[in-house]
Amino acid sequence: MNLKTKPLDHRHWYNQGNSLRENGKLKKALRCYDKAVEIKPDFEEAWFFRGCILKHLEKLQEAVISFDKALELKPLSHFSWQMRGHALLDSVKWREAVTSFDKAINIKPDLCEAWLMRGLALTKLERNDEALNSFNVAIEIKPDYFNAWFMRGIVLFELGEFEETIVSYDKALEINPNSYQLWHKRGALLHALGGVAPYDLRKLEEAVASYDKALAINPDSSDTQECRYSALQQIRQLK
Repeated sequence: MNLKTKPLDHRHWYNQGNSLRENGKLKKALRCYDKAVEIKPDFEEAWFFRGCILKHLEKLQEAVISFDKALELKPLSHFSWQMRGHALLDSVKWREAVTSFDKAINIKPDLCEAWLMRGLALTKLERNDEALNSFNVAIEIKPDYFNAWFMRGIVLFELGEFEETIVSYDKALEINPNSYQLWHKRGALLHALGGVAPYDLRKLEEAVASYDKALAINPDSSDTQECRYSALQQIRQLK
């Protein structure tokens, strides 16, 4: 008896794509999602994961097109709006990224990552007051969000709020005490605050302590070593 082989359907290719994606075989997964949407062009989930893979592969324009397709089919998907924002952020399209993140958080206001990335895009546009508000909301949603405290400190520094910058750095370091970059930044700020007239010995000593923490994590940093030496020299002169 001559039996015809049943063609593979869109769900088969989608499931195969998911399996390959979860195992890190992204290019093969992409081909499966391509097959899925070729068979079923209104397959929103396949368009979404296709966009995620394209973003990971740094094919950003194609990723945005995939997310747009997904959003045509499911306009209230906060997942697609957020990932579209990520792709636009990576594409250096700051304003469009902010718009996408706004869409995501209008649908789901407790998306702390969307608030964070919205803030980051706003810093690129030099809209620092708005960025600070975004980081504050991210922290309200997730008080132990290291990246939000870190970026809050960065934007406060840009706004000239140096004491509040230190507070944010300290909060971030409570969450992740192993951040070399943040210990160095904390030391550099305290060094700058204490190392100009009127000199502040306490801030200089705190700067050295921060540099010591940074060097405990990254002992080979010549930049931190030089900064520490400079702060110690100033302390000796003041004493």
